[in-house]
Amino acid sequence: MAPIPDADQQPELFQESDDRQKHVEGIRALFRLSKPQAQRLRMALNEFGMDYVKEKVEIVKRMEPENGARALMAALKDDWQPPVKIRKEHRRSPAAEPPPVEEQEEIRRKIKEQIVAYHQSEGSIFR
Repeated sequence: MAPIPDADQQPELFQESDDRQKHVEGIRALFRLSKPQAQRLRMALNEFGMDYVKEKVEIVKRMEPENGARALMAALKDDWQPPVKIRKEHRRSPAAEPPPVEEQEEIRRKIKEQIVAYHQSEGSIFR
């Protein structure tokens, strides 16, 4: 039988398992996972790795679901992806489009004429 290596001989192996254990416990506490759910989390970690689990945790946290534990289990099982927003096209009615440049210039000219006429009128405070 081979001897078990000391932590001093291979510290990276023991460090990784400690980190994984801390991460599992952190997720378990955050989502209040039951024992069977925590076991499924460990299985997902073993099968898919830490990055996969972290990604699913972040997706579920952004969703703010009513039942976070159930959502996390579904995200791990069904490989949920980050949400993508699909925006609706805003349809513009023909009346909403700006008038052609020539019409805009004509409108500006008429407004200026009205302003000048107002300033020259007897009721104006600018007289």
